[in-house]
Amino acid sequence: MIRKDLIAVTRVLNFILDSKYSSPMGGSATEEEKKIIRNALENLSENEKNGINKILKAGVLLTSGNVKTVRNPDNFDPSSTSTWGGVMGDSLKYILTNYNIMSVDEINQKITKNDYINSKIMLPILGSTAFKEFENKIISKSSGLSSDIVDRMTKNADDNAVLKKMNVEGFTPAKLYRGLHEMSESAILSLARIGAKWNITRGVSTSMDVDMAVEFAGKNNPNRILFEIYNDEKRGFFFNNLSKYYREDEVILSGVLEVIDYKIVPVNQFHNVFGEDRMRLKTKEGHQLLVDYMEIRPRFTLLEGTIEVGGDSKKRKLEFRERYNVDGYKFLEDFLNGQFSMNLRNTDFNFTQLVYGDWFMNVKMKLK
Repeated sequence: MIRKDLIAVTRVLNFILDSKYSSPMGGSATEEEKKIIRNALENLSENEKNGINKILKAGVLLTSGNVKTVRNPDNFDPSSTSTWGGVMGDSLKYILTNYNIMSVDEINQKITKNDYINSKIMLPILGSTAFKEFENKIISKSSGLSSDIVDRMTKNADDNAVLKKMNVEGFTPAKLYRGLHEMSESAILSLARIGAKWNITRGVSTSMDVDMAVEFAGKNNPNRILFEIYNDEKRGFFFNNLSKYYREDEVILSGVLEVIDYKIVPVNQFHNVFGEDRMRLKTKEGHQLLVDYMEIRPRFTLLEGTIEVGGDSKKRKLEFRERYNVDGYKFLEDFLNGQFSMNLRNTDFNFTQLVYGDWFMNVKMKLK
């Protein structure tokens, strides 16, 4: 089991290693920040250095290593592995070498399968941490978190503007985001129920930046999901400034998510692209429904569009706008399975073929 005080140290490092510092101990860092890092990292035992090493390596491999190998270390390919220096940011390398937590030779070593195994073990622990007791210690020193390191780091905390600021800004926010791409229709259906669960106990990467999560979700078709995670207990491990890709504002998170609300729309509608790329369905007779707007919610669905009736030479266009007060899961299931029917101007239309059907799902979830 990794010591909580060592996780606390890395959280403080992450807060101080703002991405604007080309050299964290150089001219951009304040004297207070330098002092905190010195207090935290000087005089570490070898066991403490190894513990911090494991924490940092786990986060580095999730945020800039091979994620598939993190999930299954048996996928490790020694012929394509990188060095640690290749996946670490400059600020982190500076700190590690300056305080002898890692040597330059270690930074230049190749990442091994065992490193990925250790990362897989560490991530669930990091992602489930919540340091309320550490926040209390920074301000009141009343915490039961006993540690020489924390005592040194929080010395004179009442007068330290950096640590006071960290208490306000430096801990996991109450709202995080996660983008998923190339998702199956069954995955979307599984989330289209209030109370549905999604397991992230393995430890996953989330972001404080919704735009970054949306961008990640949109990397590839067909189906995309955006998790909007309500994290009331402020669990998770900040890794935004420790990561090589600090602009992604990453937080490692672990637990079980529960669906509290959702909205599902066609991908083309989300990107405001229509024409031939818009969602459409067909009947056996060749009639076609073109979707101009669709919004599937837990208890109703809004649908607007045009039905093209007849062949090319005698095509009629019937516009419609409907609200279906039905369960969102049931509506989507029927829509996907070609079992959607509607009556328009005393004519029944039974749509049996979904011609184009890529989805974007925004799902609100609570971390349990």
